[in-house]
Amino acid sequence: MMSDPVKNIHHCIIPLAAYIVDTPEACMLACVHSKTSPFTLASYIQFRDKFCHPACTHAITLKQLTSINVDPNDLEGYFAICVEFWLNGVFTPFWKGWWFSDPAIFLTPEALHHWHKQFYDHDVQWCLAVLGVQEFDFQISILQPVTGYCHFPNGISKLKQVTGRFHHDIQRCIVGLITGAAPHWFVIAICALMDVQYLVQSPAPDDNLLAAIDRSLTIFHDNKDVIMTLGAWMGVKRVINNWHICKLELMQSITTSLRQVSALIQWSADAPEHVHVSEIKDSAWCTNNNNYNPQICHHLDQAEKLHCFAIATTLKSLPTDPNLHEDEEDRNEEENDKLMDPWTALLEELNHMRTTSNYFNKLRMLGTARHNKIPQAHPPRTFLAGSTAVHLNCYPTHTGLKIDEITNQFNIPDLWHALSDFLQCDARNRDVVFGVGVPRRLLIDWPLNIHFEHLQIWHTVCLQ
Repeated sequence: MMSDPVKNIHHCIIPLAAYIVDTPEACMLACVHSKTSPFTLASYIQFRDKFCHPACTHAITLKQLTSINVDPNDLEGYFAICVEFWLNGVFTPFWKGWWFSDPAIFLTPEALHHWHKQFYDHDVQWCLAVLGVQEFDFQISILQPVTGYCHFPNGISKLKQVTGRFHHDIQRCIVGLITGAAPHWFVIAICALMDVQYLVQSPAPDDNLLAAIDRSLTIFHDNKDVIMTLGAWMGVKRVINNWHICKLELMQSITTSLRQVSALIQWSADAPEHVHVSEIKDSAWCTNNNNYNPQICHHLDQAEKLHCFAIATTLKSLPTDPNLHEDEEDRNEEENDKLMDPWTALLEELNHMRTTSNYFNKLRMLGTARHNKIPQAHPPRTFLAGSTAVHLNCYPTHTGLKIDEITNQFNIPDLWHALSDFLQCDARNRDVVFGVGVPRRLLIDWPLNIHFEHLQIWHTVCLQ
């Protein structure tokens, strides 16, 4: 019974749409044994099948529980009977009597544990066994570093704690790494699993996508025997000759869940798993490493009070931002506008995460500033190359290197002539735009005109 905003009492029925858990918790909620699929009636012996088994509905589970005539207080006798039905011993599940709730529907394949974790625990380990640890680590270590993605200069075989972001970045290159180094049919099997993992993350699945997922699963099962043939399915110390992988069987339920609850990416455990960092790990840094629980709770209580105090003070005062810089064409309009509404300002402040640097605005400010206002000790570090703004960090990677050393280290034989040509061209035309990635210039016969011998080097720059 719940009351509405005008205090009328209503009998409300809350549907259980989804329950986001990992595989052991899903088995616990479905009241089945750990060696049984929480979605279907398949046992561990049937995990290798290439078709989807009948769903483990609430009606089937409740019928099995009703057929057990042993007193639940007799733990040994009750558990012995539950083993025959592949049940875990829970005799009163929380969803019993909850209208429209069915574990076969509200338990969905979960992205973090059932795809990404499965990829690292199995797919990556198969690749390590086929290519060899040393070769695989070498292949991934020589990949070109890309800004925004993880780079593994020492390989991945010795990683202790691997997060979901590592899983994503390894998935992006795994097929390219093993192509040409692993047998053809093994590459096809791994590629089919990768197709499933990428297709299933679609935010708008349709019939064509569901058919593509089923096709990719079929291709994997048709070629998965090559993994056994190569001895890649390893246990802790030896080769295993079975497919008792629960997460592999859960992939057969992907298309069924997509039809029932739409896009599965919306039920990912990424957000609740990240709460462990924001609520526990970050708070633990504020403790003295003793009596964690009360100190973490005290820290969270203080943070909540500070947050509420910030909201109250923001509502009481009109927001002003002295660091706000608008373009010249918008300044006249801004002078005529009214002050921002306090509620709007509060929402903007609460939703504000970080300031994005606009290097083009910095270039315009530098262009309008007088040369005598720019200190010679700190020359501008932002430049324009066509439609790209290039910004250098405050401190270079290397400083004081001689031009001859740079010429030998980076194999730039015409560096002296290129610098001389650049300085002479810049002296003739201050407005010239020097492109990025232009063809290498030929050696110049003009006399060198360089009055320095040392350079600063930046290994990384900011591009916009």
